[in-house]
Amino acid sequence: MEHSMISFRNTSQYSAGGPSACGLASVNAVRTVLMSHSSSRSIRSVLNQEETAMSIMAICQYWNSNEHLDVHDILNLPLFKCQLETVEVEDNQSTLGNFRKLTRSLSRGGACAAVVTRSPEIVSVISIPAQGDDNGFIVIFDSHPRPKHPLGAAFLIFYSPDDAATYLSNLFQVDASIMRDNNWQTQMLSRYSAHILQARSFSEEEGKKAVYDANISLLKLSVAIKEASTKEEEVQLNLSKLRQELERQREARHQAASAEADANRKLQALRKELADAREFAESLSDIGPFQAPKPVGQPQPPVYSPSGGQSNRQAVDNQPKPTFSGSEAEEYERVRLAGLAAKAAEQRQKWQSEQQIIKQEAQAEAERRDAEAARLEFARQQAKREIELRDLQLAAELQREEESIVVQHARLLDMEDTGFNCDICSEHWSIGMMSKVDSCGHAICRECMVGYVKSQLDERRWPVVCPLCRAESTKGAKHGEITREVCENAGADEDLITKWRDIELASVSVTVECPTCKKVFPIVTEDYNETEMLWCPHQDCEAYWCKTCSQLGERGQKHTCDGQAEFDRYRDSQKDVRSCPGCKTYIVRNTGCRHMTCIAPGCNTHFCDSCGENIIKSQDRTAIDAALQDHYRRCSLFDGY
Repeated sequence: MEHSMISFRNTSQYSAGGPSACGLASVNAVRTVLMSHSSSRSIRSVLNQEETAMSIMAICQYWNSNEHLDVHDILNLPLFKCQLETVEVEDNQSTLGNFRKLTRSLSRGGACAAVVTRSPEIVSVISIPAQGDDNGFIVIFDSHPRPKHPLGAAFLIFYSPDDAATYLSNLFQVDASIMRDNNWQTQMLSRYSAHILQARSFSEEEGKKAVYDANISLLKLSVAIKEASTKEEEVQLNLSKLRQELERQREARHQAASAEADANRKLQALRKELADAREFAESLSDIGPFQAPKPVGQPQPPVYSPSGGQSNRQAVDNQPKPTFSGSEAEEYERVRLAGLAAKAAEQRQKWQSEQQIIKQEAQAEAERRDAEAARLEFARQQAKREIELRDLQLAAELQREEESIVVQHARLLDMEDTGFNCDICSEHWSIGMMSKVDSCGHAICRECMVGYVKSQLDERRWPVVCPLCRAESTKGAKHGEITREVCENAGADEDLITKWRDIELASVSVTVECPTCKKVFPIVTEDYNETEMLWCPHQDCEAYWCKTCSQLGERGQKHTCDGQAEFDRYRDSQKDVRSCPGCKTYIVRNTGCRHMTCIAPGCNTHFCDSCGENIIKSQDRTAIDAALQDHYRRCSLFDGY
C-alpha cells in the first residue's frame, strides 16, 4: 500500500485541548484544504507546512468537553456553512467494498471530500484532482494519535483510491461476530456515515452575513445564560428564604422547649413551696393551743419549742407580751392557716394561669409549625408531581426516539447505493456523482453536466436547456432549464461560473456607455425601456444624459431634445431677455442703453428693451434717429433715468 505521511509534533486533538473535538478538526481540515485548492495553491506545499496543521487544530481548544459533536451540527456553524456544501450523506456497513465505492466516487468528483464518522471517531477523506504537473491523490486527515504517528495529527497521502479504502477498512475494522449479530444496536456500531462535501463559492456579503449570524447566535446564547442566571438567583433566593424559615422554626421550637422547661422548673418550685407550707402547717398543729401568760412579776410557765423541748429563755425587756385565751389562740391559728392556704391558692392560680398561657403559646406555635409543615409538604408534593410529569415526558420522548431509530435502522438495512447509469456517457456512477435538473427531474453525471453547460455557454445559448429534454423534444413540450446552482453543484470551475453570470446578466440587460467617463455598464432591459434619462453608476462620475439624443442634462430638470426646455429655464433665470417684436428672436441685453437692434438676417427691427415697443423697422439712419428721439422722449433710454 503505497502512501506518504506528513505529521508534526504536538498537533493532536489532545495536545490542542479538545479530547472529543475530532469532528471539528476534520471539518476544519476539509475547509482549509478545499479553500486552498480553489485559490490555485499547491496542495502539497500547503500540507507540508506546520502552520497548516496548527491552524486546523487551533479550533479544538474551543471545545474541551468530553461530549462528541455531530457532523451535521458542526456543518451548520456559520464558519463552515458559508464555505462548504453538503452534497449527500451516505450510510453503509464498515466493509472494504463500501469504502472502495466511497473513495472511487470521490476521486471522480473533482475537488471534494467526505467526513467519515464511525462512532466515536471521525476522520476526513479529501480528493485532490490533478493540478498542473501534479497527479491527483487522496488525503486522509486523522486528528488522533496512532501507532504510525504517535506524536500528533497526520495527513496520509494515497495515490490510489483502493489503497485509501484499505487504510479506512483497517482503521475502522469491525469484529466479524458483530456483523452476524441480529441485535440492531450492535449492527449500528458496525456502520459508518459519510458527509460528502464540496467547496462553496461565497461573496463578501455572505461572509458578512455569516459573521452577523454568529454574533446573533452569541447574543441569543448570552440572553439565555442571563435568563438562566436570573432563574438560578430566584431559586437561590427562595432556597435562602426556606432556610431562614427553617432556622426560625428551629429557634421557635428551641424557645418553646426552653419555655416548657422553665414552666416545669417553676411548677416544681411551686410544688416544693406548697409542700413546705403544708409541712409547716402540720408542725404548728402539733404544738397545741396557746396559753395566756400570767401577769408581770409572776414566774412564767415553760415555753415549749415546736420540737417539744423546754426553753429556759426569759423575757429581756419590760414590754408586755400579747396574751391569748384558748379560743383566741385557736382563732389565730385558724386565721394563719387560712392565710397560708389563700397564699398557696393564689400561687397555684398564678401558676395555672402561666401554664395556660404557655399551653396557648405552645398550641399556637404548634399550629403555625403544622401550617408551615403542610405548606412544605404541599410544595414537596407539587415538586414531586412536576418531576413525575417531566419523567413521563422524557420517557415519551425517549420512546419516540427509540421508535425513530428502529425505523431508521429498518431503512438503513434496505438502503444501498446501487448507483445509476448516465444517459450521456453510458457510464455507471454512484449516487454521489449524480447531477439532477430540478425542473424536469432528468439526471446525468457531473462530468457530462459540466461539459454540456460549457459547450452551451461557448455558443452563447441561453437559457441552458436540459440535454435529455432537448433530445426527447416534442412539439409544445416544456423543456427543463439548468440553473446556476445545478452547475455549481456539478463541480463547475470559477471561469465557467463567471461566464454563466455574464451571459445571464446579458440576457436581461442592455449595455450602455457613459458619454463622460466612457465606462460601460449594464442596465436591466425593463428599466431601460421605461426611463428617458440615464445616469452613470460609477462613484467618480456624475453624468446624466438623455437616452435619445445623448445630450447631458440636469438632474431633476425637464429635458427636451430640441433644447427648448433648457432655453426656457435660462430665459426665466435672466432679467433682460426679450423677444424681437419683428421676428420673435430672443435677445439678451448685457449692458448699455435700452435701445435694442435685432441682428437676425432680414429683420432690421429696432425696439425698446424697457417697454418692449416696436420703434421702427428700417435701415435708414435718418429715419431711425428720428424714431428713437420721438420714443425716448416718453421712455427711459438708460437705467435710472
